[in-house]
Amino acid sequence: MLSIFIFSEFIADLSSSRENAAIRKRLEKKAIRCPYACDAEITWRTLDAHINQCLEKPILCEQCQKSLPQKNLSSHQTKCPQRIVDCSFGCGFRATAVAMEVS
Repeated sequence: MLSIFIFSEFIADLSSSRENAAIRKRLEKKAIRCPYACDAEITWRTLDAHINQCLEKPILCEQCQKSLPQKNLSSHQTKCPQRIVDCSFGCGFRATAVAMEVS
C-alpha cells in the first residue's frame, strides 16, 4: 500500500516538460488493482477517489479502535463491546456494553 502512495507522489511530482507530461499521462492511465480486498481494477488517476469510497478500506471503530472494512462498520457499531448503552433497569446510568455485561 505504501508503494502505491509513493508512486502516486512520483506521478504528481513530474515536472511540466513535454517529455515528463507524456510519461505522466501514460502512467495515469495505467490500470492497477485496488490495494484493499475489493480487488477493483482502477487507474492511477482514479486511485484517490476509489480509496475514499472503497467499502473494503480499513477504518477504525471510534469506540474500540478495532480496524475493520468500511462495509462492516455499521453492523459492528451495533454490537461493539465499547458502545455506550443505557442501564436495563431504567435508572438513567450509561456505560459501555462490556461494563454493563450486555451482549
